Amino acid sequence: MDTNKFETIVAYVILAALFLILLAGLYFFVRKPKRVKKEKRSSQKNNVLKTLSNNEKKVVQILLENNNSAKRSMIERETRLAKSSLASTLYQLENKKIVELDKTHTTHFVKLTEWFTDL
Repeated sequence: MDTNKFETIVAYVILAALFLILLAGLYFFVRKPKRVKKEKRSSQKNNVLKTLSNNEKKVVQILLENNNSAKRSMIERETRLAKSSLASTLYQLENKKIVELDKTHTTHFVKLTEWFTDL
């Protein structure tokens, strides 16, 4: 085998390896999970939070930490509130237009209202 052909083959192998490394890098750059940015709370949102009871603040804080929605059972576990206390708290938050409950499924979902998230 002549030296020129060998150098050409080595150059192609190196280029192919670099191309594969570049593709792998692009794949991981594009596909990496999106980090949830901790949003800075607006002064209006802070003012609303100041009006809430301790139990209501706990529920809203959990929802804010979980992309504005969560299963009711998860909120119950995280807050360590009794079912009746959580039910009362969610009812009060619903009346204040801060949360919405989705009771269409067996598992109830709680999410922050658009009004509150837009503050």
